[in-house]
Amino acid sequence: MDELKYSEANRTKKKHPIERANFLSHLCFCVIIIISWLLPYFVKGYKRDLTEDDMYAPLKSHESKRLGDRLESEWNYQLAHKKNPSLLLAIAKVFGVELIIYGIFNIFIELVVRLSQPLLISKLLEYYEPNQTKMKKR
Repeated sequence: MDELKYSEANRTKKKHPIERANFLSHLCFCVIIIISWLLPYFVKGYKRDLTEDDMYAPLKSHESKRLGDRLESEWNYQLAHKKNPSLLLAIAKVFGVELIIYGIFNIFIELVVRLSQPLLISKLLEYYEPNQTKMKKR
């Protein structure tokens, strides 16, 4: 019974919101995704159990066929042109640029933002310290 309910022919997937998002939505991705995309899921999930029909279709760039084909072509290149083919090298060539970009962004968040928070809080507490004379109230 479940096979019929969730078969590909019986369901039509909703278009993914990021495909119809404007420039501002892409710029403010974190806030927009929580308010306009995830909140309806939370409300729907609170009222009833979510089913596969409630989910959006994946982005074209995230479909497993496309990603698998890219990895397969790189693996076939490794087999044909390299003496010692390396699956790790093939994965790095296919997904490496994205991982490096996300890694740089994550390093910035971890090193700059998170490490500066205690320093900024200490300066704020220093301002409200009783009998302090170094800072002036403006």
